Amino acid sequence: MGQKKRGKRKKGKQKGRFLAPMLAILLFITGAGVFFYPTVSNYFAERQQIAVIREYQAQMESNGADDLEAEWEKAEVYNENLSGDPVKDPFVPGSGYALPQNYEEVLNVGGIMGYVEIPKIDVMLPIYHGSSEEVLEKGVGHIESTALPIGGLYRHSVLTGHRGLPSAELFTRLGELEIGDIFLIHVLDQTLAYEVDQIKTVLPTELADIQAIPERDLVTLVTCTPYGVNTHRLLVRGSRTEYVPQ
Repeated sequence: MGQKKRGKRKKGKQKGRFLAPMLAILLFITGAGVFFYPTVSNYFAERQQIAVIREYQAQMESNGADDLEAEWEKAEVYNENLSGDPVKDPFVPGSGYALPQNYEEVLNVGGIMGYVEIPKIDVMLPIYHGSSEEVLEKGVGHIESTALPIGGLYRHSVLTGHRGLPSAELFTRLGELEIGDIFLIHVLDQTLAYEVDQIKTVLPTELADIQAIPERDLVTLVTCTPYGVNTHRLLVRGSRTEYVPQ
């Protein structure tokens, strides 16, 4: 009888010796998973973004010159006919716009209208139609009531993206841009270059700086700020400049 009790106590001690290391390993794995999740998820997000862009590039190469010219003309007509309410804050849902009915069809190649490239911060992101939460989780959104990003005088396109998402970097480093930096808009078979000429932090209700200006060809990149607080909007505006291939 005594031998049986001693045997049970011995087995209990052995289980305890194994349980503690296993628990420590489990806690380590859990902690490592939480720590590395943003890095790993951003890696896969970037791979998906690049895959979308490469598919877009492939379609541009396969389309004939006449098809590209027709699509460009359609976008020009859209911008000429654009009518809507004054530009609304992209992160406030529910705003109503009076837009041409073919918005989703113009510049829609493989589900995107082009892509934005910001060399300084090593960012290349697809541009999607609209600024819904679904769009902003996977790339850059185009604010519907602004001109399509094909350039032209008295045109001001506004592109918006999240920063600080745990699953994707997106516009997280947008605040690193400075006056004079260049960003590029790739649309159809064209590359449009914009030089940063104004950086502002404004309230969501302050929209004067994203309106069109006569004789100016502008694109503004918008994200929430301060990082993690999101009470204001960071506006990084670029003015059209000559594109010099690197």
